Amino acid sequence: MTAIPTNITARPDGRRGAFARVAAPWLRWGLMPAAAAVSFLSLGVDSPPSIPRVNLSPEPLYAKGTRDKPTLTLALSVEFPTVGAQYVSSPGATVDSSYSPDTEYIGYFDADSCYAYVNDSNPGRSRFDRIGTATSRRCGGSGFSGNFMNWATSSAIDVLRLGLTGGDRIVDEANLTVLQRAVLPAVFWNSQNFPAKQLGAALTADALPSTLIGTYGGDIWVANCVDRVSFGTSMSGSCDAPGDNGNLGVRSEMATAVGSDTLTDDNFFYARVKVCESDGSGHLLDPRIDRCLKYPSGNYKPVGNLQKYSDRVRVAAFGYLMENVQSRYGGVLRAPMKYVGPKAYDPSGTALAGTNAAIEWNQNDGTFVANPDAATEGKSGVINYLNQFGRTGTTPGTYKTYDPVGELYYESLRYLQGLPPTPQATDGMTDAMKDGFPVYGSWIDPHEGGSKDKDYSCLRNNILLIGDVNTHNDKSIPGNTTRLL
Repeated sequence: MTAIPTNITARPDGRRGAFARVAAPWLRWGLMPAAAAVSFLSLGVDSPPSIPRVNLSPEPLYAKGTRDKPTLTLALSVEFPTVGAQYVSSPGATVDSSYSPDTEYIGYFDADSCYAYVNDSNPGRSRFDRIGTATSRRCGGSGFSGNFMNWATSSAIDVLRLGLTGGDRIVDEANLTVLQRAVLPAVFWNSQNFPAKQLGAALTADALPSTLIGTYGGDIWVANCVDRVSFGTSMSGSCDAPGDNGNLGVRSEMATAVGSDTLTDDNFFYARVKVCESDGSGHLLDPRIDRCLKYPSGNYKPVGNLQKYSDRVRVAAFGYLMENVQSRYGGVLRAPMKYVGPKAYDPSGTALAGTNAAIEWNQNDGTFVANPDAATEGKSGVINYLNQFGRTGTTPGTYKTYDPVGELYYESLRYLQGLPPTPQATDGMTDAMKDGFPVYGSWIDPHEGGSKDKDYSCLRNNILLIGDVNTHNDKSIPGNTTRLL
């Protein structure tokens, strides 16, 4: 997964556009001889020269002309490889045996904790729960090592979600938060996109519970697909029929033979984990105090930078239509520019009275608002789109195959410049192509609706482009006269 940050400012005439902020080489080097001469001459002066007083502005230079806050546009060029395994030893391999408890692996599980599986009567609430602290990331057979589970199950997109939003909450209640690994395509099972995870026999006792291992003494194989993870004695099977790649911890002949307890009523485990839990006195039990924020209700919720800095930046999100044909042009606006937190500000930077009408979470308990922008699709918002794409369409685990990233980026630029969307981006669009989230076919200029009375030449507009190394047919942009199909 590749992130390409871009700073966009306005052209000198006040209109917005790409503008290089680095001085030309001839200008930088041309000033050096003069500076050197002044320094040389000053050596022969007995007293300091008389330098005129300069009145410095008490406000930042970027605020002159406008105090509107910076913007961040997420350009999410996510096709199926972007949700592949976060940790791989050899890209393109179908087997990965590189796990080491001496290496910390970041993810939804706490790397220094041990977990047990909760086989809930409601499958939607089944997950892994923290049961204690690991010793040097080793659990000694008492539970599932959080460090190992991050290595074995994490999707690359999980880490982005963790950093920006705190993670995708499949269960988001006032007193219960369960994060779910990105929903994978079923064909990711033991594939180049998500290789089979091989755990050497010498490491099993510190990574997995003895109740799952039983008396089995060989390597353990871990496979991932959709919202599931399986543990078994060989690399085999498929997502729907795990076979020996999912014969531990479930009802199977092998499990019975080696004394592996039945830990789940399914023939798999859900790749989910409870986070930010607290005790009866309201004390946080999850060790990740930097990721769990306490709300007025007394409960904790996982948060990312979008929540932490919600009063400092406005955010928008672009993505693709879910149409896997190479002729589909560009990207579409999924969430218009806005403040996502409790405060909103006018273009001069003054806080508006009351609570932000488009706030994306409940101020009292931190739960996400399902439809903060009142979209007809029933769900909306920057955070919801970032967290949930890939699991809201007709077939969960479906992602874009062809990604015209240059065209997606160009549409993001047009939006920041106050221009309308390119018509080809939504031509022939169906509800199925929306993938459960709104698509905005007409835009409102994110800078005061296109005000001509303010100078935006120093306002920071940032585009964060997320994607992978392979792109497709992204040539339909100004200056290019051909497009490969």
